[in-house]
Amino acid sequence: MSAEDLGRRLLREVEEDGLDEILYSLKALSHAGVSPYFGIQALDTLLPFREQGVIPQAQPQPPVEPWSSSAADRPLPDVSARNIISKGPFIEFISAGSGGGKTHLLYYMTTLAILPRTHRGMVLNGKGGAVVVLDTDCRFDIQRLTEVMSHYVISQLESSFSFSQPVNGAQFSTTGKSKVIHDLIQSSLSHIHIFRPWSHTSLLSTVSSLPMYLFHSTSHASINRPLHSIILDSASAFFWQTRTEEDTARLSESRALSTNEVYAALARQLTDLSRTFSCTIVTTSWSLSSTSHTAQGAQSMRSSLTSSWSLLPTLRFGVRRIPVTPFPEATSIEGALAEKGRRASAINVEKFEAWKLGSSSGERLGFIITKAGVNMGVEREDI
Repeated sequence: MSAEDLGRRLLREVEEDGLDEILYSLKALSHAGVSPYFGIQALDTLLPFREQGVIPQAQPQPPVEPWSSSAADRPLPDVSARNIISKGPFIEFISAGSGGGKTHLLYYMTTLAILPRTHRGMVLNGKGGAVVVLDTDCRFDIQRLTEVMSHYVISQLESSFSFSQPVNGAQFSTTGKSKVIHDLIQSSLSHIHIFRPWSHTSLLSTVSSLPMYLFHSTSHASINRPLHSIILDSASAFFWQTRTEEDTARLSESRALSTNEVYAALARQLTDLSRTFSCTIVTTSWSLSSTSHTAQGAQSMRSSLTSSWSLLPTLRFGVRRIPVTPFPEATSIEGALAEKGRRASAINVEKFEAWKLGSSSGERLGFIITKAGVNMGVEREDI
């Protein structure tokens, strides 16, 4: 075998990987043994395999020497597998209106995303990442997020060891530990980046400028952290404004992007960001359709957004507050009085659920919102 033939044979055995595949592999290895993406077990288990670190193999292509005359006729490489590999999960939470619990879910997810995995001996199970929030509804409240974070950190401490025990070998008073928690939360909050676009045009402009902002080392404190997620709350904020602009342009016989085209552009930009940063996209939206119910609870809910958007999310969840079951018609006054205390406590505790749309297996997330914070993993219980 000549040296030239040997070289060609060895060249055929070389496996080529794109930079995005290498970075994704490193990310998967760095997260080995750690609950992927959100740290919410009921949610993480619903993610497709390929988005939990299992990397599909691209179809092998016949080797063609770059100097060969047939190289120009070779079809472009199939990048669909690579796009799937590098794109993070896309989650959408839908409710019938405000007060459904969507934003509090975002507070909890943000808490896990920006807190570190450990801090001064405290195991927090955070992701140590950064989060971008596109707050189109102007409802993302930092004060409330701080309360949710504080409640989470304290609950983690109480579940791991007594609050009176030393932290990392140092004995702290209750006041000292409160300061440790306060400083931890304040330092973590520097890794959440909030933008408040005022129109769909402003939203598209903000999304398109995110790479320049995030890659600029002097713009923020998160340059050394991975971007965990981009949160859009909500995608429905400018829907009717866009529809009105479309109708006005039609009446005046002028050219304007249709609502479907606008949402298609937004979907493309978010997908590109997900591939660029290998991050999660989390959005919320409203539903204009009524929710159907069965004996097991709410089942269906349809997003009000366009078809160009509806095919985008990897997972779509309906979210609602669990209603307190009314008294049966045959309930006596004595029976109602006997249930008074239990029902009053049920009314004061706000129970919520999120269920996977399009699934008949009853996959759901239960959570409680209190003044102190958010408690996840609560079993559904009709009262």
